[in-house]
Amino acid sequence: MTLVFIIIAVRYIGYSFLINPWFVLIFEPLQIYFGLFYSTLTSFASIKASPGTEATMQGIMNVFVEGFGKNLP
Repeated sequence: MTLVFIIIAVRYIGYSFLINPWFVLIFEPLQIYFGLFYSTLTSFASIKASPGTEATMQGIMNVFVEGFGKNLP
């Protein structure tokens, strides 16, 4: 999770120093942080959950990432 926060910080600090809009392509490969974040969050929820409640904890964590009712019409 620390690696994810470092990648996010580097990306946003890099964006703040942009002069030419094309330079944003340098920082776009750092979008990999979302995959790292999601897998780390799922693993953390599974490790910290009580036995038998792993899926419930992963579902609760998913609600915080995806948002409440985001897919509702």
